[in-house]
Amino acid sequence: MEYLSEVRMCITKRDMRLLKNNLSKIESNILDICNIKKEVLGFNDKRYILLGWHNIEWFSKYKEILIIKNTLNEFKNKRLPFKFLRVGQNINDIEKHSFPDESHFIDSIMFSNLIKVDKSA
Repeated sequence: MEYLSEVRMCITKRDMRLLKNNLSKIESNILDICNIKKEVLGFNDKRYILLGWHNIEWFSKYKEILIIKNTLNEFKNKRLPFKFLRVGQNINDIEKHSFPDESHFIDSIMFSNLIKVDKSA
């Protein structure tokens, strides 16, 4: 049985080029299989790219996942703003990364498609 996660990542449009460049070093379609890929307006009217994957195996054993994780570290080292959130199937399996650490610039956008509310109740 596979273990699946919901993943959201928000980066600047400029930094999307860096991510694409890093992923181009391998044959990867990880950006093509995004369930969510849209431009959003963030803090101070800055434009960001929101990426999201539904029910994806998110393990570092996959080269593209490792490249994404390394690119996020590169963003942090270069002091580039980003947010990353992964929620696994287990209730305590939550992974969050961001820079700056106190950033709240896109929290509501990140969560808007992550949590499904049953309106029939």
